[in-house]
Amino acid sequence: MHRLFIGLVVVLSALTGACGGDDAPASADMLYRVGCPSMCVPQNRDLMVQNGQNGFSVSCMVTTATGGRALSFTATSGEYGIRVQNAFFTGEGGLATGGGCRVIVEEGANDFEGSCTSESTPDCRLNVMISGSEVHGDIFCSNLVNAAVPSQIRTLTDSLDTSAPADFVITGCTGL
Repeated sequence: MHRLFIGLVVVLSALTGACGGDDAPASADMLYRVGCPSMCVPQNRDLMVQNGQNGFSVSCMVTTATGGRALSFTATSGEYGIRVQNAFFTGEGGLATGGGCRVIVEEGANDFEGSCTSESTPDCRLNVMISGSEVHGDIFCSNLVNAAVPSQIRTLTDSLDTSAPADFVITGCTGL
């Protein structure tokens, strides 16, 4: 009986860690495509990683702000990745707004950046939904500009359907 009890404790401890317990590292699951309106080779990117695994970095923070919440996260490989800064949303989720909301796509040494504000024609549309200890959402960007070379424009879409947003799941966010 004692062996059975110890076995159950080990299994339950492992499950708690795998389900986003306090000790679980942040993780990201994103499959997306970086393309452009003119000549470039589109790149499909897969970020299904845990922070610190194989050189990947994942961090996430949800903070309470007046009238809602703010989300910031980073998921990078060192060669490519996505950062979202100051995405404001109300309740448990919705369309991100706020003057400081930014989406940055890293491609090598280049950062392509766009706004995700509530303007009539934002560079990016970012939807966010809090589900327990996870942040679910989607991103669609049509006008990400390289600050170093403003003529270089990139898009961020679903990897298979360039007219659809890319879905993401982030776990291990501080503040949830």
